[in-house]
Amino acid sequence: MKEDAIFRIASQTKALVSVAALQLQEEGRLLIGDPVGKYIPEFQKTKVAVLRPGGYDVVDAKRPITIRDLLTHTSGVSYGDGPAKDLWQKAGITGWYFADRDEPVAATVTRMAALPFDAQPGEKYIYGFNTDILGVVVERASGQPLDEYLRTRIFEPLKMRDTHFYLPPAKADRLATVYSATPGGKIERAPTPGTMVSQGAYVEGPRKSFSGGAGIVSTALDYARFLQMMLNGGELEGARILGRKSVELMTVDLHRRAGDATWRWVRPRLLGPEGRGPARDPRLRWRIRLGRRLPLHVLGRPEGAARGRVLHAAPALGRPGRPRGAARAALSGHRGRASARVVTVRQP
Repeated sequence: MKEDAIFRIASQTKALVSVAALQLQEEGRLLIGDPVGKYIPEFQKTKVAVLRPGGYDVVDAKRPITIRDLLTHTSGVSYGDGPAKDLWQKAGITGWYFADRDEPVAATVTRMAALPFDAQPGEKYIYGFNTDILGVVVERASGQPLDEYLRTRIFEPLKMRDTHFYLPPAKADRLATVYSATPGGKIERAPTPGTMVSQGAYVEGPRKSFSGGAGIVSTALDYARFLQMMLNGGELEGARILGRKSVELMTVDLHRRAGDATWRWVRPRLLGPEGRGPARDPRLRWRIRLGRRLPLHVLGRPEGAARGRVLHAAPALGRPGRPRGAARAALSGHRGRASARVVTVRQP
């Protein structure tokens, strides 16, 4: 295998499309708290399949799906293999492979909206079509097809010259061959016709469906450049792709576990034990779970009106769960109470 071999990067596509969504948020063209239905009207009201003995019931979603739900895979959508898989199979929408579809990805995604999802929005992590839906949101918010947006806003600035949804014919011989396991424990060349275990229609075919969840092909070097940009805080060789704070938001755990209290994003000015002395680096943004008692002076409320208990705090910078120096002592309540003046409060 040569160094310039091109691979089907499958779900690594998701990170690229997620960066695109956060770019649009930085530009004010969407907010991750927006309902998906703002950009794809078919998603204004969705359904959920609820298992029961002998089958399932279809009920209304309790709330609209948000872009945040898509980014965190908590919209409730799977890859069509949930309780209502019979309806997803009948609609012809199962599995991550879209390359051979003879329709734009938006057409497939809008048909998803009429099918029952697997869980209520925000209540459960389910890996599925979330980023395919997000790709359509990016198209609608930007006014560009997803392939054009990613090419002009990410691939070209990062010099990712061998990253595409569908390969130019001149690069066809560089596409790595797919092999499949056999029942006897051996491997064989996967068939050419389209399925998830085929060679895929990345050279010949309709070339219409730009799947944001698993549709891109790329080289190891190209994708390494994207990852290095993320490691650098959103910049590579003078090309700024994403703001540092957006990169930080992508690298913390935004999921709630069952039984946890509500999380809030806060940007506090921390004080030391008993309110004496400033904590180190007051610019840090902290994630606080209410638990141990901590007075909070919240913007827009009378001073001292919000009180709670802090169980845990994690900075957006540094290691999660390991705040630094005096800030750690203050938030943990070490040697006395701690207080914080909250400048901003946002739902995760």
